[in-house]
Amino acid sequence: MKLSEIEKFKQRVLNSQDETRLHLGDNQLTSLPPEIWQRHSLTYLNLSNNQLAFLPPEIGQLHSLTRLILNDNQLASLPPEIGQIHSLKYLELCNNQLTSLPPEIGQLRSLTLLELGNNQLTSLPSEIGQLYSLPDLSLSDNQLASLPPEIGQLHSLKYLALSGNQLASLPPEIGQLHSLKYLALSGNQLASLPPEIGQLHSLTRLNLDDNPLDSLPSEIGQLHSLTSLALSGNQLASLPPEIGQLHSLTRSHSESQLTGLSAARD
Repeated sequence: MKLSEIEKFKQRVLNSQDETRLHLGDNQLTSLPPEIWQRHSLTYLNLSNNQLAFLPPEIGQLHSLTRLILNDNQLASLPPEIGQIHSLKYLELCNNQLTSLPPEIGQLRSLTLLELGNNQLTSLPSEIGQLYSLPDLSLSDNQLASLPPEIGQLHSLKYLALSGNQLASLPPEIGQLHSLKYLALSGNQLASLPPEIGQLHSLTRLNLDDNPLDSLPSEIGQLHSLTSLALSGNQLASLPPEIGQLHSLTRSHSESQLTGLSAARD
């Protein structure tokens, strides 16, 4: 931007008649004018599809913010001050370059949606387990090799997307997610599942496509709410007979590929 264009942009920010919503997406912004942080009544801020490489600490001054959209930028990290936006309900950060999350993410206890797909996250802070009210967590297409045991503290979680990572195992605490309805684990490195998977009694959809699974635990037969089970692209030669207890199951993507499935259901 030329200087005159920057000044015009600042004036648009300052002169906006809506004091609660600001949409600055689909531009080429590499930085943000400081005037934004003076708008303490903002509840909605859309900064998606820009070229932002960082957020200033002043982001924490937007105490009224309930939705922050930062998809499709170049963010490699988040400032600790993000944790000061206690009113935040929706935080969208897909398609960035995040390699880690600050521990302060755990202070966002009003969150109902946390979108982190298509980043470069290699781990999650233990403080993620403090998001007790979070029902929707998307972490697909990152580089996660493990999950912290604190993931089991997310008792409100209903949707958990972990496809396209490098997970070789799941912590036993995964079984504590008793509200979970949807669990996507395709495209990982899972060779086995913990028996605690059978404790997910609310689960209706389980996607395990494209892993090196060579067996399933017998406890999978305890998932009585399960209606969809995807198992294609694994190394399964047979299924445990307990899978015949899944009377709500209406779809299994790998039925024709597995021996023993018909016998398990007879």
